[in-house]
Amino acid sequence: MKIVVVSDVSPVQLLGGGERVLWEQTSRLCARKHVVKVVSRTPDGGVPGDLVHGGVAVHHFPVDRRSLAAFIRTSVLGARRAVESEITAHGADVLHFHQPIGAFGVLTSTLGRRLPSLYTFHSPAPLEYRSRTGMSGLHRGGLVGRAGAALLWTLERASLKRASRIQVLSDFSARLLWDLYGISGERIVKIVGGADVERFHPSGTREAQRQALGLPGDRPLLFTLRNLEPRMGLDTLIRAMATVRERFPRVLLLLGGSGSLRPLLETLTISLGLSEHVRFLGFVPERDLPAYYGAADAFVLPTRELEGFGLVTVEALACGTPVLGTPVGATPEILEPLDRSLLFADVGPTAIADGIGRFLERSEQDPAVVRDLRRACVAYAERQSRLRGLRRAAVWVESLGRCAGGHARHPQRKKCRGDGRRPLRGLRSSRASSVVPSSRRGLSGLSGLRHLGGRKAADRGRAPTLLRGGISHALRAPRGAGVAARSLR
Repeated sequence: MKIVVVSDVSPVQLLGGGERVLWEQTSRLCARKHVVKVVSRTPDGGVPGDLVHGGVAVHHFPVDRRSLAAFIRTSVLGARRAVESEITAHGADVLHFHQPIGAFGVLTSTLGRRLPSLYTFHSPAPLEYRSRTGMSGLHRGGLVGRAGAALLWTLERASLKRASRIQVLSDFSARLLWDLYGISGERIVKIVGGADVERFHPSGTREAQRQALGLPGDRPLLFTLRNLEPRMGLDTLIRAMATVRERFPRVLLLLGGSGSLRPLLETLTISLGLSEHVRFLGFVPERDLPAYYGAADAFVLPTRELEGFGLVTVEALACGTPVLGTPVGATPEILEPLDRSLLFADVGPTAIADGIGRFLERSEQDPAVVRDLRRACVAYAERQSRLRGLRRAAVWVESLGRCAGGHARHPQRKKCRGDGRRPLRGLRSSRASSVVPSSRRGLSGLSGLRHLGGRKAADRGRAPTLLRGGISHALRAPRGAGVAARSLR
């Protein structure tokens, strides 16, 4: 089967969870003997053209980064031209989209809208954009920023409406699809994410892993791995460490990741007198992640908003390391079934400090309980294995391709019926209960964005402020039209 994957990020540079999910899905499809071609814009510092990365064919098209308008225009047109050229030259059975800008370019083209498609919904593009205000010349504030967010909302909504099916990793993401875009569960496929347990698993003792990494063996060790951007809540975690240090004078936080906030975070660390308690690791290579996870007493996830699915959360659990996280986005869905006490009370520094303090105190007073928790973390992660989820995602893409029967057809004009004998042959699917609280049904569109912006960011399942005034357009779905995510068991 020929699968064309269209993404706004490149699988060649694994800078975050979106790139890693993209890479592992495409490499898994290649391992299943499919012909896969990834089309994405050229990453910063990259060179446009064709290359092969780990056995996966990738085409990078050029974009103009001199302004936000030029960037979006060239991203849309570049993806459209590249995919149309690929389909004309080599054909395609199914399209798989990650992120909205390139998807919009392809799904509004003549060839693109004839093929069945799957859209993997990582996180709402307009909310992501506003959360990164000021981090680059393209992430603007003020009127320009509001216009940019509104444009991304329009592009993502149009892409989601045109895709045959939409994959989400969590109920939180399914709720966002309804709240922001009015998309119900008929086209939503929930495929829960998980860790690659062949790579992420306990390997030796924590003491041995600390020694291998040159880390102290006699200090309480916390680890976090985040892009250094505002929504990650790293400033709050550093402030919490000032309180944790008072109770545990030898505690050490390892902060992995890179981003524009590093100078500010380093300045904050120095101002709080935490230079001996917070260590900045910078970018951590993929090969070193299992060792850092395994060396830590706990992994800390201080996210402030928009945690669609914490890939680092399940990877740490797979390595036998408990995760302490804020009650934001999908994090409660992951941690509550394991141990409710792993969740902080809220996103503030006091709640984070209290949660870390309780965990470290329990580790000192009852180490046997913590050892049992570590074993439970591994068993839980194995049940949620990412390889199983990747196989499900691959089967779903294959099923969409079988729906086409080897011929391009418009997904909105003809329903997908598998091989003609039963829908989506090879999949056991069941309708889950509604994932949208009744109090929030009927909320969608730009008016929904303003409504969500009025809620506290600490509230689970709430999006941050996106648009304030100046936009009167609103789209509302029929009242009472709940969302039922189609779940693959």
